[in-house]
Amino acid sequence: MTKIRNATLADLPQVSSLQRRHDLEAKPQEEWERFWLGNPARGALPIGWVIADESRGAGNEVAGFLGNIPLEYYFQGTKLLAAATHSLVVEEAYRQHVLPLVARFVAQREPGLLLNTTANAEAERIFSALRFRRTPAPEYDVALYWITEPRGFAESALRKHGVAAPLARFAAIPASLAPGFLFSASARADSAGSRIEVLSGFASDFDAFWARLSARSRFLLAARNPETLVWRYERARETGRLKILGRRDAEGRLAAYALLYREDVPKTGLKRVRLLDFQAMPGENEALESLVAAAIVMCREEGIHMFEAIGFEGATRARLKAMGARSRRLPAWMFYFKARDAELDKALQSEENWNPSSYDGDGGL
Repeated sequence: MTKIRNATLADLPQVSSLQRRHDLEAKPQEEWERFWLGNPARGALPIGWVIADESRGAGNEVAGFLGNIPLEYYFQGTKLLAAATHSLVVEEAYRQHVLPLVARFVAQREPGLLLNTTANAEAERIFSALRFRRTPAPEYDVALYWITEPRGFAESALRKHGVAAPLARFAAIPASLAPGFLFSASARADSAGSRIEVLSGFASDFDAFWARLSARSRFLLAARNPETLVWRYERARETGRLKILGRRDAEGRLAAYALLYREDVPKTGLKRVRLLDFQAMPGENEALESLVAAAIVMCREEGIHMFEAIGFEGATRARLKAMGARSRRLPAWMFYFKARDAELDKALQSEENWNPSSYDGDGGL
């Protein structure tokens, strides 16, 4: 008998096995439990749902999974409980249960805002059918990127197109010298370089920064207080997967920061860092350029092939393009939302209320 039920922590070993079989990243059991139980916004919401086929026997019944991540958001002075999808994975023989599985996510009543921020082409069709809206921010199906190590980038591109690894390694040498693979960024040193630093964690600086940011922002804004940042990214920071760049104002206060997240593509050997989040206080007009330039320099020094940014509002994207960013089309529009409240739904149909990035939803989680 096949049924859809709430997921439990006891299901996590089977979920991890299912993820690995479908080439998805799977967390160790201890990290899974910290991830679900340590969430400051968790409350009483389920951790997700599973497709369970009891005929397959205990310990082998999970054939599908959809995670459910509660998140705090703020909009125009109001705190919102949101829920984001995470790691939708279903065995091929059970694909007819995908829509009922997603329907369980949609049916939960407590969150006022439902999000899918990492949709692929299949999920795009499902969530469109369930009347989710595309975020109105521009080009959420276009990534901006800089080539920061041409030879490695060329080799990964050749492997992506089916060239065997040894031949791709050899062919990448002349390919990387072509004009299209030369460094695509003009990364100049910050005019006040001493104001940029690699931060060691989410200390009290972020508490004061969040208080100022949340009071001034006009955008729909996911919580960025230290407790939430530690839950989301402290493990990634400890393992070196996440780096934090900060810029200080003349008084020494944190005035802007960028979260840099390592997200490689093992199949092709691509080494990639993504701009997960960027936030700045009003008046910090050079912060974006200086932090991105510092990130590009860091990627070059560490042999990273590619630095990438997805999302952000129109003015920010224009400034990134002016820094020499290239564009690549993504397989799908990645960010969908559904608001329960009619007034919130109307407000979120306006582009001016959005500055989405890979930080939103389950980005980097």
